[in-house]
Amino acid sequence: QRRAPVYSGVSRIDSEVEDVHAKRLVRDRHFLTVNFGVLSVFLVRGGTLTTVLPFLTQMNWGLDLEGSAAMTGIMITTMAAASMLTMYPSGMAADRYGRKWTFVSALFLGALVLPFIYGTHDLASAVPVMILVGLIFGLTGPMASWA
Repeated sequence: QRRAPVYSGVSRIDSEVEDVHAKRLVRDRHFLTVNFGVLSVFLVRGGTLTTVLPFLTQMNWGLDLEGSAAMTGIMITTMAAASMLTMYPSGMAADRYGRKWTFVSALFLGALVLPFIYGTHDLASAVPVMILVGLIFGLTGPMASWA
């Protein structure tokens, strides 16, 4: 019996099987849709935290660099604390009703709420909006386990 050559601990046959599975996975429409959604939420969340909030506090609120950094930190902390409140319940809802419904509802609610950030003019008006944004970002928690 002839054995397949071994390349770095993996036989050539195993490598070919893995290639077939990888090609099949990349062609799967559902896999690509879910990963595009996960990437979109990642970019929106990251863009909101690192770009939108600092520019909002500096340009719209007229704060200097130090004041902008402080207000951005308060808003991110508020959002993160609110996000922790909904992660566990959203995971339970995803287990019960399916990940697709929690994923789609979180994306829809996020699209409705994120524009309200631009209507804030000071910290007192930003905190309720950031709590709402954090609650909705917490709903996207189970989505990563779906991908």
